[in-house]
Amino acid sequence: MLAIRTIVNECADVLGGSFSAEHGIGRESIDELRTRTDQTGHQSMQRLKRAFDPHGIRNPGCVLSEQDQVS
Repeated sequence: MLAIRTIVNECADVLGGSFSAEHGIGRESIDELRTRTDQTGHQSMQRLKRAFDPHGIRNPGCVLSEQDQVS
């Protein structure tokens, strides 16, 4: 499964796409999100998550790791 995911993500990169979709990232792809998102993008996601979910109760650990949601 990992090999297929790698091939699909590389194709998406070449075509200027994204490895995620409208359904979100999920817990399995948190590490991949971190490697595929620059620091500015990751910080923006953290800020948005805190703005819309300041207590971290909505799908904890699904978009950002739980440690990303703390501060």
